[in-house]
Amino acid sequence: MSKVVISRPIVSEYSGFWSPKPLTLWQQFWKSPLNELTRRLYAWRIPFSPHLPSKESVRIVCISDTHDLQPELADGDVLLHAGDLTGNGSFDALQAQLDWLNKQSHRYKVVIADDDFNRPDHLVRAPGCERKDLRWGSITYLQDNSTTLKFPNGRQLNIYGSPWTRQFGTWAFQYPPIRNVFAGTIPPDTDILLTHGPPKYHLDLSDARGCPFLAREIWSRPAPLKLVVFGHIHEGHGREDLAFDNVQALKEELLLGGRGILSFFQLTITILMEWLMLMLAFTGHPEDRNAHEGVTLVNAAIAKGLRGKDARSPIVVEI
Repeated sequence: MSKVVISRPIVSEYSGFWSPKPLTLWQQFWKSPLNELTRRLYAWRIPFSPHLPSKESVRIVCISDTHDLQPELADGDVLLHAGDLTGNGSFDALQAQLDWLNKQSHRYKVVIADDDFNRPDHLVRAPGCERKDLRWGSITYLQDNSTTLKFPNGRQLNIYGSPWTRQFGTWAFQYPPIRNVFAGTIPPDTDILLTHGPPKYHLDLSDARGCPFLAREIWSRPAPLKLVVFGHIHEGHGREDLAFDNVQALKEELLLGGRGILSFFQLTITILMEWLMLMLAFTGHPEDRNAHEGVTLVNAAIAKGLRGKDARSPIVVEI
């Protein structure tokens, strides 16, 4: 079979984007004293988890940035892949990853594209080697659109997928940093958002290369999202649970530049009041807070480092 030939930049040109040398504490403070103080203060807030497992829970397995890796996956109802399936974006490599995903036992498998998936300016298409020629099987591919998943217990989840990331070269699905590609695009009934890049300051690099518009979109929606899954920044791998409350609102506004030092003092007082009310038993055990609305963010990058050969474990969320 003829192969798709892709011209790629030298790896060292962008090797620092996914996993650069972390900034020291002093460098982070010097870059933005208020932001660094805000992050460190926020770390003292009471733990929160918006999703407590129940009989009606849907088990979601999250992966991203596999880069040709095929790790062992946990069982679940839904398998989400947030892009960077391959290491070079060739037709054969993509098909191999799709074949691997199709062998998994999950009821639903949903994927989005990424910066490697399709680069029209560098892609030499041979007959029979275009995206439409891939064997998708039971996989649902999303590109700025939604799908609804229905389950035997009567639950249903609406997933919106978007491959766009902030521009950092000549890769596919990129937008200038000043452009808000998320405004007015995500349907109001969306439960799960699947993107390739992270929201700024969340499971991001220490110098914050995520998207500020995505961060604002997550926080400002009238109907809160339940889960946001992404990757792209390999070293940001992990899970973060956010409550839709005053503490989180103040933190977001401070980090994104919408507030000043007075809001920092307000955040300090609000966190102190949280702990005071807990100690006085007004709010009960920290798990009692889980009844409040919140969202789970997951950076599901599997590869370690830049196209690393070692795989991390998938992240499993029940909602």
